[in-house]
Amino acid sequence: MARRTSSSSAAMRDLLASPIFLYVCLYLLYRFVRSIVLLESDFYSLLKRSFQPKPTQHGSNGSKFGNSTADVEIMSILARRKLHPSDIARDVDFMVFHSEWVSFSVLDDPKWQLYSCNVNYAYFVEMPFNIGEYSYRYCDSLAEGQFGEAQRVARVRWNRFITESERWRHFKGKVIALTTMPHAGSSVLCSSLQQIADDETAPQALAVFSYPDVLTQISTYCETYEALGVASIRKMLSASLRFLCKDQANKQTIVFRLRPSCIRLVLHIHAVAPHVMHVFMARDQLEHAISLYIHPPLADSDFIDVAKMAILLQRTLPAFSNTITTITTGETSSINMVRPKSVIELAVALICSSVINYKRQKKFYIAPVIYYETLISETRVTLKSLLNLCGLTDFVVSDNVVLAASEAGEKEADIIRELNNDEKTVIEQTTQLLEFYAD
Repeated sequence: MARRTSSSSAAMRDLLASPIFLYVCLYLLYRFVRSIVLLESDFYSLLKRSFQPKPTQHGSNGSKFGNSTADVEIMSILARRKLHPSDIARDVDFMVFHSEWVSFSVLDDPKWQLYSCNVNYAYFVEMPFNIGEYSYRYCDSLAEGQFGEAQRVARVRWNRFITESERWRHFKGKVIALTTMPHAGSSVLCSSLQQIADDETAPQALAVFSYPDVLTQISTYCETYEALGVASIRKMLSASLRFLCKDQANKQTIVFRLRPSCIRLVLHIHAVAPHVMHVFMARDQLEHAISLYIHPPLADSDFIDVAKMAILLQRTLPAFSNTITTITTGETSSINMVRPKSVIELAVALICSSVINYKRQKKFYIAPVIYYETLISETRVTLKSLLNLCGLTDFVVSDNVVLAASEAGEKEADIIRELNNDEKTVIEQTTQLLEFYAD
């Protein structure tokens, strides 16, 4: 017991001495102020509805809606903050205050996009452009694009959203869900698919969207099912998929690149939308993915400080950890098995978890694993095989696509650092804890 206390105390001292500690304090101050503002907003909204019981018939643009029930709350954005740009999109990212109540039909506007959710509400953001302008052609992370450019926030209770989603139940084209291990190199696959679409005479035939984080948030409820049961999760998932695809053009194929934790959603997606096709991407060289995690590019070097902070919080204040950072969100099982004390142990836990979850859901995938190494060395064959499996036989993989993939592979080869013997030993020990190589 004394050793555990000593270890926790040392970890806490490390946290206080961490260079990111001040930034965390500022973030916590933001969260505290946001809670007060939201409480005042809710009180003001309640008073407003009490004295103005008649539903709003017009939105802020003066247009009329078919449904006269004002059940969507529009909120002005006062401030926005994330601990790290790569954090999962959450409702707490915005400090908001009530503006007006409007009809659900306002969300038919393609500028309104689904952002995130909690157990009570679905959250939407109003963007300056239509959803098509946030495909991978222009935006390599939908979540980050929404966070940076959102103009207003809307929230609606899940029961209402689920009911209204029936209007979008018929999909107009194919949908592909791409799940990956962390640092699988999926950006190369997404870029290649988007370039293939751009080379077509009708580029809108294929659209790639990266990280629609409402699905990531729903996936966190699938780990223990403590907050929500399977039936509720599937209703939320169905409504979210319908909204994400509501602006799909006729015969258009949409590819959603999902975060690794979304692998546990595959079973539920198959249950509510069996037409969605699933593809998994990974690296054959596990050490390369781990190396990229623990030695990120210079532009993302502050991620290591956040990862160290997450580890310290998991050791000292585990119940508080996911409130601040989302690095370990939805990965409680693997984190508890490994109890990481270093960034490399954290990397192994998260990367192996994605592959283990894939093995459990393997039967729902339409193709074998797409390995990054194969994509780089056999670009045309790999992409054409994927397109054929998805029924996109008319798409052509040009020489420019092959060249771009080759150049991306060469650039990454210069970034990957060779792991030392101590790091390799940690990987071997941690993979054994997780039974990673077990059938």
